Amino acid sequence: MPTRNHAYLLPSLLTLGNLLSGFLAIVVLSGAGVENPALTAAGLILLAALLDGFDGLAARRLGVASEFGGRLDSLADVVSFGAAPALLVCELSRPAGRLAWGAAAWLLSATALRLARYDASGDPPGRFEGLPCPAAGATIAAAVIALAGTKGGSQPYLLPALALGLGVLMVSQIAYPRLRVTSRPREFGFVAAVLLTVAVGVSLGGYAPLVICVLFIGSPLYPTSVPDWRLQRRSLGRLLFSRRRDG
Repeated sequence: MPTRNHAYLLPSLLTLGNLLSGFLAIVVLSGAGVENPALTAAGLILLAALLDGFDGLAARRLGVASEFGGRLDSLADVVSFGAAPALLVCELSRPAGRLAWGAAAWLLSATALRLARYDASGDPPGRFEGLPCPAAGATIAAAVIALAGTKGGSQPYLLPALALGLGVLMVSQIAYPRLRVTSRPREFGFVAAVLLTVAVGVSLGGYAPLVICVLFIGSPLYPTSVPDWRLQRRSLGRLLFSRRRDG
């Protein structure tokens, strides 16, 4: 029993690492005197996404997955993939004015809605319903890294536009694949495509994280990425929540 109790610590510590990475990103953006605060915050958000992936893996491998861990993970995700990316959008898109504030508010709200839906009903077996929050937050961070050093009149509007689109994808019912090692031929093609893109992306330097995120965001368009392609085609037509009838 003591060994099992200690086994609970690793996934929880990874989740807390996710939470603290998001918190530090907010601190950096709030004027902590760090050089290149936007890039530092973006890196911390990507670190949070990495830790978020490992905490679930650790819990499953150790056999200690629990409701407590799931709740803690959702709370951490609101900070790391909702509040931190939203603040990043605000800070880098000030010339866009109210559009930036509105887009950031929508991104944060969509993150909370996506997590609440997951906590209430979970995701269908073998796939995510709607874009996962870590993928959305990581995409914002990856875009910031990719755009670092570029200049242009439209740049302040790129992040708000991206935030609006990612928010819609999060609350949608579009099916996204769970990226796990599998022997099923139906899913192997997509996993192989991801690995190939990661390998190619390494040669792209600062664009590598963005390439990986874009590949995942577009994954519902690949027939081999989800268990039932016919179901996926119907899901692509429903970008917003279906209204439930009361009573």
